[in-house]
Amino acid sequence: MTTQAPRQGKTAPRPYVMVATPAASKDYARTRLDAEDAARAVRHPAVHDKLEWQVSRVLKARLRQYYGAMPFLHSLSHSRGHAVCAAAPDVRAIGVDLEHMRPRDFAALSAWVCTTEERAALARAGFDAAAFYRLWTVKEALLKAENLYFPEDMVRVGCMFEGDAVKLFSPSGATWSHQSWILDDVWMLSVVWLPENDAVSEKCVLQTPLAACEYGRHG
Repeated sequence: MTTQAPRQGKTAPRPYVMVATPAASKDYARTRLDAEDAARAVRHPAVHDKLEWQVSRVLKARLRQYYGAMPFLHSLSHSRGHAVCAAAPDVRAIGVDLEHMRPRDFAALSAWVCTTEERAALARAGFDAAAFYRLWTVKEALLKAENLYFPEDMVRVGCMFEGDAVKLFSPSGATWSHQSWILDDVWMLSVVWLPENDAVSEKCVLQTPLAACEYGRHG
């Protein structure tokens, strides 16, 4: 499934989010790694055989092909052989996280990584799995965008709830845009980004082979 996929050779006016399944590993080629990843692979050659490395680097190669010589910021996440890459040429920061949703003790986990307000919101939702994973993925995406650390900084980033609106907070005090989706009913994907000049941002462009349903409101 592809949602609003951009045309080849055109500059995306908003973050471009690409999802890939394990099947994408067939397109992996060492010669298509960027300089940073090629150097890392020299230091750790075993990465060439790791499925999540292969799938995520296929996505990076596709993004370089799409943007060409234009510089862009990007963020990667992977889980169970699936990967996602979020990128944009016109943002100050970007972060993405992908998680496979499964039953867990969400009350206990929220006591570990959430603020008092976030725990209260999850409790009102009955510690629903989707509500928890949306919050978790937003937090992890913010950690990446702000270059913070897991797990110690999880309580320093997250969501504030104002009626139906959800606003993000982080140590920088920046005004973050964010968007989340449920994929194939079992994955939660969240992206956060900081538009240039605090401009009002449109929704992301999402390209995915999985069935996608936006979760929550775009902010």
